[in-house]
Amino acid sequence: MMNPPQYNFPNRRYYSVQNTVMNEDFFNYFFVEKTDALKLLSEKEKNIVQQYFPVSEYAKIIFGQEGFLIENFRSSNRFVTRFRARLKFEETFENDIEVSVLDFSIAGLKLEASIELLGEVELRIGIGEYDSSYVKAQVRRKFEGVYGLEIVKADQAWIEFVADMQKQFKKATDEMPASLRDEVAE
Repeated sequence: MMNPPQYNFPNRRYYSVQNTVMNEDFFNYFFVEKTDALKLLSEKEKNIVQQYFPVSEYAKIIFGQEGFLIENFRSSNRFVTRFRARLKFEETFENDIEVSVLDFSIAGLKLEASIELLGEVELRIGIGEYDSSYVKAQVRRKFEGVYGLEIVKADQAWIEFVADMQKQFKKATDEMPASLRDEVAE
């Protein structure tokens, strides 16, 4: 029995929950030219939107020329996800604790944990069905069980994983359908 088309998922090496479809022109077309969506956002909301799009290409659109300040944005884009990681506990992964990674970038990640995290932590992150990565990170922010971590050391698998995600983002935005590209250009 064949699955309906909506149940055919992309064959990917790494876990991902987002498929980027907007390049800079497409983003500008829908959020500036055709709607006032960005004008209606607060500065805080604009900062949140900017986290998920490459800084150099989208920041001036999101913040507008007059409101564009270099300190407004992150240095690397973030990727939304929802995958498991194991927190090294008491110097071994044998007593590890499961946490959920909510989003990530090359420099950091946000995760949800059922225990309080302090200082530096070590994680084994499942980045794909057959791939995992080891990361050391410093807790920088916390709010009701959600933690912002700065990565201080990552293995080669993590670096390759994030590079692949960035490449997929770039590839997706470069491959916008011609019919949409033509509509945006008009």
